This record gives sequence, C-alpha cells and structure tokens, in this order.
Amino acid sequence: MLKRNLVFPVFFKLIHSPAFSLHDFGTLYSKRIAKNRYSTKPILPMNLLNTLKSQFSPSEKFHGVIPIKVYVMKLFFLLMFLLVAKDAWSKLITHEGNWNPEIAVAWCSIAAYTTLSGLGVIHTLRMLPIMLFMFLYKSLWLLFVAYPLWSIGQLEGSEAEGWTQTFMLIVVPILFMPWGYVFKTLVLGKNEVEYDSQR
Repeated sequence: MLKRNLVFPVFFKLIHSPAFSLHDFGTLYSKRIAKNRYSTKPILPMNLLNTLKSQFSPSEKFHGVIPIKVYVMKLFFLLMFLLVAKDAWSKLITHEGNWNPEIAVAWCSIAAYTTLSGLGVIHTLRMLPIMLFMFLYKSLWLLFVAYPLWSIGQLEGSEAEGWTQTFMLIVVPILFMPWGYVFKTLVLGKNEVEYDSQR
C-alpha cells in the first residue's frame, strides 16, 4: 500500500510531462519516500493527549481530586454492587434452617454495605466511608485470621486461603483512595465548600 501511494503521484507527473527524465523520476520518488518516512506528525492527536493528561491532574469537578482516582473508586463500587451484593442477598434469601448468629451478622453486614455501594457509583466522594469500612474490616480479617495461619505455614490449602486472595485485592483501591480529601472532609470535618476554598 505504501509503494502504491508513492508511485502513483510520480507516475502521474511523468506521463503528463514529455520532458520528464528518468533522473527526475528517481529524484522525486526518493524525496517522496523520505517525506513519508521522516514525517514529524504526532502519533496521537493533541486533544487525546490533553484528555489523558487531564485524568491525572486535580479537577474542579471532583473538588481537587485527580479524576483517575474517582473513576477507580467508581469501578470498585460498581463491582461490589453487581457481584458481592448479589452473592450476599442470594445467600440470605436461599438459606434454609436456623442461622448461626455470628455467620448471619457477617452476611447481613456484607449485604448492607455492598447494596449501599450502589450509591457510590453516582456519589463517589460522598460514599467513601463505605470504602473505608471495607478497608478496615478486610484488613482486620487479614491481620487476625490470615496472618496467624500464614506465620505457621497453614494458610495454603486451608479454607481461609481463598478469602485471603480475595481480600488482598483491597491494595488497589487503597492506592487510588483520595486520602487528602478523606482526611480534610471526614477527619477534620470540613464540608466540600470549605475544602474547595482552602485548596
């Protein structure tokens, strides 16, 4: 395809100019190859580059939070709502017989916070306490259940191994959590208007 694009314009000039020599043909053909080979046009359009750059810069829309962090939080809220909430509610609805009270507390808690996580898809920053709850309870489980088993070499092959692998995924949302926003709004108690005015 490249040769075709190069040859046809040269051939067009050749047949329309009787005085056009073979030397002229070679010179023009070489220049056209060099022009295509060493083109300085950017690989990505500038508007696409600017869009990508804006995802990693503080945004007024998200009260100074970097957009990529908000979108990652939205993704995890969505996954909790679509997957974990479904499993939790299915477990509660299809259970037969009397519940073990402690197990029932766990499943009810999971069903509650994962259902509320649906609001986090829309109001992501306001629902970050749900994400903090998830961080805390999974971290406590890893500390008090998984770590002791791992320290004595009994985690692999145990019932806790699958839960451990699942709970370890909290590392990703922890890395993308807008901790500055969390500290100033949830710890210091500043509302979004106060937070925006002091940035």
